[in-house]
Amino acid sequence: MRTNAAILFIIIILPLMIMKNIETNQLKKSEVLANRYDRIVASALDDANVAIAKDIYTFNNQINGVNKELAAETFFRSLAINFGVEDDPIGFQILKAYIPCVIVLDHDGYYISSMTEYPDSSGGELIDHLFSEKKVLCQNRC
Repeated sequence: MRTNAAILFIIIILPLMIMKNIETNQLKKSEVLANRYDRIVASALDDANVAIAKDIYTFNNQINGVNKELAAETFFRSLAINFGVEDDPIGFQILKAYIPCVIVLDHDGYYISSMTEYPDSSGGELIDHLFSEKKVLCQNRC
């Protein structure tokens, strides 16, 4: 009788343990992938910040502005390199489509780059990141 109960227990518990083990392995893989993506985005942001810091031009100790195009280009190029699509124009555009917006802060405002449709030279439509006009946060020296 005890052996029947033990066999029944194993028949019921073993599949549950196997399913739980599979689920745990999938969660571990998801966590590793999420950490990898976080590191890639953090690295791209650091690269863009360094590019901005090197490019800020000053005149008489006053900051004149940031090169927002350089910041966005550096950010996307770093992402493309880390995801392995730097030599694939289609993959690069797909990667850019996954980034809904890029915000570049200036000393007195900010710019927002988002996916925008615009006409190309042949009359077709292109979709790419384009910057908005500067959103001013303060009119006087901040």
